Amino acid sequence: VKAARSAIRWMRGNASELHIDAERIVVAGQSAGGQLALATALIDINESTDDLAVSPEPNVLLLYSSNVNTLEPWIDMLLGERRESIFAISPYHHVRKNMPPAIAFRGLEDDQVLPYIVDLFKRRMDEYGNRFEVISYPDRKHYLGEGNEQYANYFDEEIMERTRAFLRQHGFMP
Repeated sequence: VKAARSAIRWMRGNASELHIDAERIVVAGQSAGGQLALATALIDINESTDDLAVSPEPNVLLLYSSNVNTLEPWIDMLLGERRESIFAISPYHHVRKNMPPAIAFRGLEDDQVLPYIVDLFKRRMDEYGNRFEVISYPDRKHYLGEGNEQYANYFDEEIMERTRAFLRQHGFMP
């Protein structure tokens, strides 16, 4: 989480040298990577060397089968003795107002990030007035593009087109 937040700060701090717009940073992730993407906006844990005057919050979030609650039972089973440190990075437990817009893609047959967990997260995001769109695929599992060689099991062309449409909707693509 610290490294992800530091990376965004570094990008913002070096935007002119990188030839990017510091106010148009998109962060994406799949599974645990999605949890890290959410953490950049939600979790106030920083490296001691970070310039805290530079925001680590992305302007848009793209989430693919993302872990939205690190206190799910299987995580407790694997890492129970580290429960407090896991709670500290759980997106569900740190939702707040004014988050960047996000789109979440998920398979309704996902056995790693259970659909009801995403539903609870969506409900919480809605309660805080955040824009959180969920795209569900009834017959898909955790790896949404399983069997798709072009995108290494993570995506397919339909998911990429929905991603592009979301970015266009929020002014991040022509």
